[in-house]
Amino acid sequence: QYYPVEIDEEAKQSLMQSDAMKEFMHNVLDRCEGALLMNESVDILGDEFAMFEDEEVSLGNRAENTLEIFHSFHHLRYSKNRNINEVQWHPNKAIVAFACSNYFSFDQWVEFSGKVFSSHILVYNLADPFQPYLILEVPGNIECFKLNPHNPDLIICGLMTGQVILWDLSDSRSRISHPSSYAKQQNAKSSEQREEDIVIPTIKPSLISYIDRSHSRPITDIVWLPPSSQINKRGETYVGDRSVSSQFLSVASDGKVLFWDFRNKNEPRSQAPAALKEEQEYESRWCPIYSLPITKPDNSGTLPVTKLCLADGTSAVAATEDGEVVFFDWVSRGDQENRKPDLNLTMLKGHFRSCTTVERSPHYSDIFLTVGDW
Repeated sequence: QYYPVEIDEEAKQSLMQSDAMKEFMHNVLDRCEGALLMNESVDILGDEFAMFEDEEVSLGNRAENTLEIFHSFHHLRYSKNRNINEVQWHPNKAIVAFACSNYFSFDQWVEFSGKVFSSHILVYNLADPFQPYLILEVPGNIECFKLNPHNPDLIICGLMTGQVILWDLSDSRSRISHPSSYAKQQNAKSSEQREEDIVIPTIKPSLISYIDRSHSRPITDIVWLPPSSQINKRGETYVGDRSVSSQFLSVASDGKVLFWDFRNKNEPRSQAPAALKEEQEYESRWCPIYSLPITKPDNSGTLPVTKLCLADGTSAVAATEDGEVVFFDWVSRGDQENRKPDLNLTMLKGHFRSCTTVERSPHYSDIFLTVGDW
């Protein structure tokens, strides 16, 4: 259409005086008036970013706009050419720990298959950030680790082999409780010795889980349970009476949530018969107290969990390799005699690829943030 459609004057007057036109004008009058007033008060053709030109030119030149690096932690032997898988802060002291794992390509992993590799957790005191004052030796490739929030002397770690290990640093409490004095000793040493010549205390694990009862795939996340919510060998949840939690859970892409208790390890009797002694040795190995399979709502398979965040003592929000976000709990249901854990699970499609992080809002307990890969 290149020319407007015109009507004669008589038809125009009839249309303008019609009841339909009057009703239309009455309906749009307020909106038209608001739009005209807005055009008067706001310049719709103006450049909205013109006011930021001066700040943009000076951005990065002012001291108050720059974030300065306090210190770059580096060790020639333990952290060079390695991945930093996780960072944990001591809840009460100026101490930070880094997990340093081996960095290999797929071809290198195939070439080195069957060989045993060790990784390390470096513990630094900010009073002396140039040398780690404590090194935790990990018999395998570390995937994640966590400090006990109520007793930081207890540290748990998940391995690529699916095993979990635990350190009890109570024997090294002097180094943890008095890091400043230890830092002064390290400073005195560093003034006379080279970095690679300084002897740093190395602590081996206190417990290593039995591999046949651990995860069948690398552990992706590990979380301490609160002391007020514990679980027994039958999967029944109960209120704990301890101030420090002794239980935690681990997840992996094998579709299982394993519950662990570092008190659940009994040494075998040395005078027992051979058959009984072998059975007791199996029982003395550190094993999970309960295993909870995470299956899809339609029972079409298990969910490969990558990250997990506790919602409360008996429920959690998890993310998977396929991008799903899962809400589930392990509350024991039924009467007193037939109580058993019943998995209550809700699954949502969140991301298009693997989900890498799940975090709970510190301000709103019912809001969770998930981060996915591209």
